Amino acid sequence: MKNSIKKILIFLLLTPLILLTACSDPQYYTITASPSDSLLGVVQGTINEKMVEGTKVTLIAKENVNTVNTNPFLCWIKDQNKIVSTERQLNLTYNKSTSGNYIALFAETDPQKMMYASIKDITFNSDLEIQTINLKMQYALTTSSSDFVTIFETSFENGMTYQTDNKDILYFGTSSLINEFLIRLEITLVYQDSSTTSPYTLEFKEKVNRNSFDKEGNLIISQYDTISQSNINITFSKINASLLNN
Repeated sequence: MKNSIKKILIFLLLTPLILLTACSDPQYYTITASPSDSLLGVVQGTINEKMVEGTKVTLIAKENVNTVNTNPFLCWIKDQNKIVSTERQLNLTYNKSTSGNYIALFAETDPQKMMYASIKDITFNSDLEIQTINLKMQYALTTSSSDFVTIFETSFENGMTYQTDNKDILYFGTSSLINEFLIRLEITLVYQDSSTTSPYTLEFKEKVNRNSFDKEGNLIISQYDTISQSNINITFSKINASLLNN
């Protein structure tokens, strides 16, 4: 009898939780996908933009017949700011982390028409007794210069060049939308005696847009930092196969 009463009580306690779980609404997320240029390639795969969490989708990037040799597929870009894969086939599951917009990037032949560039490296070399530079790299559109966004954070030794993984990018827009960026660094210097500076910002005077790049698709911007008494250089590069294979 006691066991029966105990089972009834447990059932009564669990019933609201079971009903709550059963009645909760499923979570839906949105994934969209398209080629960087429809003249260069297509994206194959059924995209139902808003789907229930856990739904799986496979996207395949494919060059057009007349561009397969001149404009090969390079990578998938998520939300116009991050390279997420260099594989032609992209397997996704709808959830919070994968929701967003995916672009299949095909190689661009003209740097002056390029839509994307990678942040390649940062060079810092001070004659002061600085051991390490800690920094956050940030950007903002010139049309909204107060809205700086952090791209990445890193730390590296004085006299060294920090090599990125080439996956953080800037999106310059299409022919009808030309984005221009302000670049700044939030810096903390660590000296050899372990003392540190307070965080401070260094904004680069040169603005970055697609017309800033040379014919090979490269750009170096440099700014003198009065606190470290050193030039800090940032290199950008047009996204290409050799860059992604490094």
